[in-house]
Amino acid sequence: MECVFLKKLENSVVFCIASMEIILIVLRKNLKDMQILYNNALVRLETTLHVICSAQF
Repeated sequence: MECVFLKKLENSVVFCIASMEIILIVLRKNLKDMQILYNNALVRLETTLHVICSAQF
């Protein structure tokens, strides 16, 4: 009885770890995409500020 419980517990832990690894992979991909979007936004902001400053002087 105890052995069956331990086996189920082990399977649950393995499943949980696998799920967490998949979540981390997805998060890492999303973070990379967010970094690209953030960098693009910074470049646009920089360009816009440059244009505004150039127009004033």
